[in-house]
Amino acid sequence: MKSLTLTIQKIIDIAKFAGLHIENQEIDTNAEFIIRKDVDVLQDDGSVYTGLVVFDAEYPEEGAMPIE
Repeated sequence: MKSLTLTIQKIIDIAKFAGLHIENQEIDTNAEFIIRKDVDVLQDDGSVYTGLVVFDAEYPEEGAMPIE
């Protein structure tokens, strides 16, 4: 299963590259998030989403967010 791991700092850099303004906040910019494809995620409405998702590398059990 292929995945891509990004730190918050890299996510901020991508957002700035896209022209978004990011406020400086007290945040751990070394925290990592993983983007992975072909993952099943149970939605709040009970449906199952299968596809591209992002989740916290340190706390994957906390759930994943679909990237639609």
